[in-house]
Amino acid sequence: MSISAAIFPGAAIPEPPSPPCALYEIACLPLLGHLQAVLDAIDVEERVFLSPDAHSADCVRRAFPRMHALHGTDMLQKWRQHLHAGKRRHVLLLSGNMPFLRPASLAALFAEREGEGKKQGGLTLLGLPSATDTASDHHVLRLNDGSEFFTAAVLAEITLLARLLAQAASSAELPVSVAGFASLALRQGVEIQLRQCDAEEVFAVHDRRQQAQGEAIMQAHLRQRALQNGVCLQEPASVHFSFDTQLQADVIIEPHVVFAPGVEVGRGARIRAFSHLEGCVVAPFACVGPYARLRPQTRIGEGARIGNFVEIKHSNIGADARINHLAYVGDAEVGARVNIGAGAITCNYDGSAKHQTRIEADAFIGSNSALVAPLRIGRGAYVGSGSTITEDVEEEALALARARQSAHPGGARRLRARQKAAKSGQDAKG
Repeated sequence: MSISAAIFPGAAIPEPPSPPCALYEIACLPLLGHLQAVLDAIDVEERVFLSPDAHSADCVRRAFPRMHALHGTDMLQKWRQHLHAGKRRHVLLLSGNMPFLRPASLAALFAEREGEGKKQGGLTLLGLPSATDTASDHHVLRLNDGSEFFTAAVLAEITLLARLLAQAASSAELPVSVAGFASLALRQGVEIQLRQCDAEEVFAVHDRRQQAQGEAIMQAHLRQRALQNGVCLQEPASVHFSFDTQLQADVIIEPHVVFAPGVEVGRGARIRAFSHLEGCVVAPFACVGPYARLRPQTRIGEGARIGNFVEIKHSNIGADARINHLAYVGDAEVGARVNIGAGAITCNYDGSAKHQTRIEADAFIGSNSALVAPLRIGRGAYVGSGSTITEDVEEEALALARARQSAHPGGARRLRARQKAAKSGQDAKG
């Protein structure tokens, strides 16, 4: 079926610099992004965002650069020209602040239009025949019999829609919502068919309170999906997922783990408590945390161990490597079976540019070492604790870069005597 989609803000005009509700995030994705995923699933490629205010349209353009956004008092005229220029037969009207619409519900509308030789001229509305907690004039259609219909979507034939747009322009009516167009059609005597969906699908976000409610609903869905896929969630309600988190079977997630966007975790891996992961891949049977942070463009190899208070950024960590505590690894290639001790860091930034550290397989980095990039630590090399390494270390070499220790017999006693005398002098002056 040849379909174009038009998306309205679905909520009141925001006061700049606040974003429109359509850009409030649930599970780390704007509400409009959730709706875009639904349209992707049903192969609706042509989309336009219609907003009466320039601020909302500008916000949407920045968030979704490839989405065509129209605004202003002449937006309906521009949209009508846009429709005439296209080759679509039907238009789907949606609200950008409704994140729980299901592809199957919209697909059913399309199938009904195509099948059974039904009349093509009217409007088909998807929603529920009663107001909900999030009801507003942007969604509620008041029918001729006095009842109300909470409208989630409208499907219309394009010539009918163009006629309604022309009538709206001539009468100075500017419907700026899904229900507004349905109301205009009703006043013009257009036949309207009502189709019901699940109550959750008509949930709309108009404020931060409802955003929090929507987040709770979405997290419940994501946790349930993880459990059904064989993931172990030790305390499900404490784990926060992103819309795109990918966990394979037998992954173990301990309490209070946060998954930001772009995370993949392989089979049998363990993510321990209070860890934060973003834009990273954790291979099977690796262990991360507790209190670890994996930043974007990080890959943890199979069987590797990343321990407490370890931060890794833009790095590849080899299989069976060990970074067990209190370390920072950034812009690095770490080979298999490397051991990085407590307090060790890669000094990857010189104030103007990032540089890479390469630590080859089986190397040992002692505690409290600073590796100043660009740098290569050869295979099997050993860096002594407390070293600041600024030059490459060859394979199997031992590198030490620290001041030689000196001991002064009786020095502690003499130092304390001097300190005591100095303090007595200060007290006498005071």
